[in-house]
Amino acid sequence: MLQYKEQLQFDGPDDTGAQNISPRAGIIRAYRHFRKALYAWGCATTSLSMTNLQAIELSSIHVARDECARKASFARSATDQLCDLSDDTVRFLADYIFDWHLSWANDVFDLRYPDFNESKEDRDLWIQALNDAQIELHVAICDMMDLNPDELKFSVDSEDEEHPPTVSIGTLPF
Repeated sequence: MLQYKEQLQFDGPDDTGAQNISPRAGIIRAYRHFRKALYAWGCATTSLSMTNLQAIELSSIHVARDECARKASFARSATDQLCDLSDDTVRFLADYIFDWHLSWANDVFDLRYPDFNESKEDRDLWIQALNDAQIELHVAICDMMDLNPDELKFSVDSEDEEHPPTVSIGTLPF
């Protein structure tokens, strides 16, 4: 039990610690990597949406778009990794969360975000759907691991880098 709990402390998906990693520790590592990759992608998307709103130099927008697309690729890879190791509930929730971020990024890339035609209540419900899915995913991961939700860290500290697949975002050519 002590060795298992020690393995839960590693931060990155490639941070293996001991040579023989349990499948449970691998799932937790994949979940952490997924959370970090989505957090980094969200930060890049937020930066891009602020860049668009402020209408700064065109070159700054291109750099921000490239960074956002790169982060999306990391998030896709992390989602695939988590889905490969998990049950149907976790796969459904991870894909839902990735698709939510992809929809948001597409709107930002296509200069449709924020949509001021929507009511504040609709935007709040849209964001709440993401928050609910993230909580459900955390609980599902904890259930798979026979952990209480407070035994597994929910917050995100930083991103992990790897070689991601390419993710196409938006429809406008840049």
